[in-house]
Formats: sequence, structure tokens, C-alpha cells
Amino acid sequence: MSILSRSWHGAEQVVAAVDPTLRLVRAKASAPPYALACVYRARNAQIVADVVNVSEHAEPRLWALDGQPDSLEQWTMGSGTGTRFALANKLLKGRRDGWAVLMDDDVRFASGDLDKLVALTRDLDVDIAQPAHTLGSVVAHYYTRRKPGHIARLTSFVEIGPVVVFSPRALERVTPFPEEGMGWGVSIDWAETGLTMAIIDGVTIRHVGPTTKSDYNREEEMARMQAQLDKRGLRSLNDLMVTEHRVLIGGRRSVRPAHVKD
Repeated sequence: MSILSRSWHGAEQVVAAVDPTLRLVRAKASAPPYALACVYRARNAQIVADVVNVSEHAEPRLWALDGQPDSLEQWTMGSGTGTRFALANKLLKGRRDGWAVLMDDDVRFASGDLDKLVALTRDLDVDIAQPAHTLGSVVAHYYTRRKPGHIARLTSFVEIGPVVVFSPRALERVTPFPEEGMGWGVSIDWAETGLTMAIIDGVTIRHVGPTTKSDYNREEEMARMQAQLDKRGLRSLNDLMVTEHRVLIGGRRSVRPAHVKD
């Protein structure tokens, strides 16, 4: 990324930090009931509890990797090691209809909450969605940071985490999740489903801790994902990061032509 691009993106995030849009965004209806699947580590139990305790419509389905604290005991369905999507499949087993959220254990909501995220996703008739990252959040892709003045961006790219919302239609199409590795490249599969996807800028998160290198083999994951990209004639995930429509205050769509790269 050039110095000019870095400067532009930095200025954009400063504007986003003071932009009043988030205070104006209101979901048209309350969220439907939704399954909340989360695999957590003991050190992040309080972060998970903070999210769960303010979610009125969530049906928590949790899995403890290395300890089960009292604060999460009533929602914890099992414990032990395993990969992210393999454990998510266990938590969502038998849930092929209704709404669902897959959440990591190291994310806090900066604006809004899970209920608002699910409500906005449903109101916008979106199938797979993620909240935008706020300033200071640890991100893998700049594209997922919040855009000021937006409620949402309809796109062909949604990350596999740290928070993903699935509509009943999406849950039927994309589960059970593929269990090989950590799931890098699953976003590529989602882009080919024909489902509507979006980054919800009206709800923001702060990813508070990157996954440590010891958790998995990044080189293997990268090689596996690159093979998927090569198979589809894509150079990188950036090829999927296009904004097909922007949704502004008032719910307007189609204010930009399809496949315009940010």
C-alpha cells in the first residue's frame, strides 16, 4: 500500500471515529431469536460473558477449549480441543433453520450489539453478514473497517470471523462447515453461493487480540487458501472485495454501480 493510500485510509478512519451515522442507525424491528455459537478460551470468558449478557434474543451454544468458568457454565455444551469449524458444526448440529451467529471469543462491540447486528442483517434482506471493524481493531483486511456515512455495503466478501451472521437460507446452504484446517478460504466458497452478503457498518466491533502463531500453521493455511484461489482464477481475496451496493441512511441501495472496488 502506498503512502498516499495509507494516508487516505487513516484519514477515513479518523472521520469514521467521529461520524454521527452510528447514533442515527436504528433497526426497523427487534432481532429474531438466533443461535450463538462460540468456541472460547478461559482467558477470554469474561469477554464472551459481556456479549452474551446484553443479547436478549441470543440462544448461546458455547464450547470451552481449556476450562469452563461458572459465568458461562449454563450455556457451555461441551469442552476439549478441536478446530474452529469442526467445533462450530457440533454447536450448530441440528440447527438447519432459523438465524445463527458464529463469534470468536476475542471481540467486543464498539457500537451496537449482536441483537442490532442480526436485526439490521434481516432488515436489509442479507444472508451472510459481518460487522465492520472500528478504529484500533485488529484486522486482516482494511476493507472490513468501517466506512463513514454507511449502514452497510453489499459485497462478495465476508470474513469467516470474528463475527458472522447467517440467515436461515444461508445456514441451509453453507452448513455443515468444511472442517479441514482453520477455514481460510471458506469465504471464497461463500462468494460462489449466490447468497447476498454484506459488511454492516451500522454495527462496529473491536477485535482485541490476534490469533497467536502457535494456534495453527499459518503457512499451511495460506497454501490451502491459495490453491482455492488458483482453482477459481483469482489472484487474492482482494478480487472479492468489491462493493456492489452501498446502503446509506434511509436504506437506499444501488448508489454505486456493481463491482466497484473500494
